[in-house]
Amino acid sequence: MSEVYNPISNIGSRLLVRRKGEQNYKNLPGVSSVPDLFGDPAEIDVTSITLGRTRTIPGVEDASALDFEFFWDNTRADSPYRTLVDIENNNEEVEFRLQYPDGTQFEWTATVFTRPLGFASGDALKFIAKIYVTSNDITIVNPESNIPSSFATDNWNTIMQNLDFYPVKAIRKIVLTNGEVATITIKGKDHDNKTGGGKAKLTIGFRDLLSVGLNFRMNDTNTNVGGYPASAGKTSVDGIIALLPQEIKDSIVDVDKVCMDGGTLTSVSTISVKGFLFSEREVTGASGTGYALEGEQYEYFEGGAADRVKTRNDVAVQWMTRSPYVQNDTQFRYIRADGTPSYFTSSNSYAHAVGFCIDNQ
Repeated sequence: MSEVYNPISNIGSRLLVRRKGEQNYKNLPGVSSVPDLFGDPAEIDVTSITLGRTRTIPGVEDASALDFEFFWDNTRADSPYRTLVDIENNNEEVEFRLQYPDGTQFEWTATVFTRPLGFASGDALKFIAKIYVTSNDITIVNPESNIPSSFATDNWNTIMQNLDFYPVKAIRKIVLTNGEVATITIKGKDHDNKTGGGKAKLTIGFRDLLSVGLNFRMNDTNTNVGGYPASAGKTSVDGIIALLPQEIKDSIVDVDKVCMDGGTLTSVSTISVKGFLFSEREVTGASGTGYALEGEQYEYFEGGAADRVKTRNDVAVQWMTRSPYVQNDTQFRYIRADGTPSYFTSSNSYAHAVGFCIDNQ
């Protein structure tokens, strides 16, 4: 009878951390070396005088620090080095999770001590995180409980561990902090640039329009000067993001969005945001002067006008984009109730259809 086993590489393993009060684990990229998680137990001699050989039984397990080595990166406020040093400086006890590519997880609580490692000429710079386990044991979680099934029904922890699994246009109902039930949907995958580098795994948006987002203005006066970054509409988006459940907010990453400068200018500026309005190009694929610079069309909208229709209580409603109208300095572009684009006066009230990005890196 042949043996059945499925060996796997360690490629794709991840170390994650969760601080007190946080809903989700944060990935700590750049791990170069993982220690043995479990030490050998002490041997207790129980040899009696009647035995002809020694006899031992296992005692207390060696609880030495777990030494994780990382490649050096101190360029970002949320880099693993700064995160772990902040935990150390605050003398925090935090939760760690080591995840294998097959979904097996090892979980424990610990304190941390960090220090840069020495190096020789030509070596990559590294630092070490000495992780002192404070929990009674390291818990092993088998992968069966983390297998993804549906964006609609999987718990958020499973979703965050399996972002590649879920398709564009998958939907999920959520309850906002104001009590409103909303439907979110996946607009694109590996589409938006994270501010810290790399692509955000998923771009998500509200499928239908929220009551809270139905009557916002881009500006109080009829101007598009300064474009979306200088608009009241951007502030309104931040308010909608604040209504998301905490576990989703904890998963959002900052992304770079290109925005036209308004005032008939076709130049653009890049801003870093957590939530955003979609540009006309991201929705319709617009290729006109200026518009073509505001990102690329999302896969979700590639089917045409029907995929751009948004409703509230089953009634189609027009909704804003972040794109100024280049023909004047008073208007922005919007999407009509039938899914086609047009332009509107900046001080008129229209619905906000908000997007955001999540990632587990």
